[in-house]
Amino acid sequence: MRLMNRRRLRETIFPQPRQLPSATAGVHFEASITARWRPTRARHGDREAHLRDQIMYRAGQLTGQWPAEQLHSAQDQVNAQLGVPRQLATHYYTDVSVYVVLGLSEQAQRFVAQHRADVDRFEHLRFLHSQIYSNPALVVVERIERHAERLDDTELQHLERLARSLKAGQEWWYPMLSAWEAVVAGINDDNRRQLAMSVLLDAISKLTT
Repeated sequence: MRLMNRRRLRETIFPQPRQLPSATAGVHFEASITARWRPTRARHGDREAHLRDQIMYRAGQLTGQWPAEQLHSAQDQVNAQLGVPRQLATHYYTDVSVYVVLGLSEQAQRFVAQHRADVDRFEHLRFLHSQIYSNPALVVVERIERHAERLDDTELQHLERLARSLKAGQEWWYPMLSAWEAVVAGINDDNRRQLAMSVLLDAISKLTT
């Protein structure tokens, strides 16, 4: 008898895509939402409006944790959490299960694509910044790689000279200066430092002539 008194399940399809928040500032998900639910005997002036409001609130709490570019992960979490029939905190309906399909508007897609490109470019620049200190020749490599089709012979010759200078610096000057810093670190007298530099320069002169 108790089962016979339960009201039949109803289905509510939200009449238009609704906006749900994302963790990406200024970007919302567009959500197509379908809900199945069972009314109770409690009275309400607009039971479905109350249901829609509750679903939007619960779904928004979940999608707001995800950046817009992780749309599918956000959709999976919403459907995993709200797809199992459950009784929400209300007297007006029960056995609510929700199915959501998330999307992005064309404008939001362009924004996300540009944001992704900006992040990739920033990471690339940060990588170059960290590597240039240990290998300055990467500046030349990066320049040629990014602008190979637009480089004329004059600029290529300039880059070749720069590359040779950097190579010489890596093989000669950087080790020499490191050695010089190690030598003078233990010398407190300025005259002795000057003498050590003179000896070093004289040795270099003899090696390169």
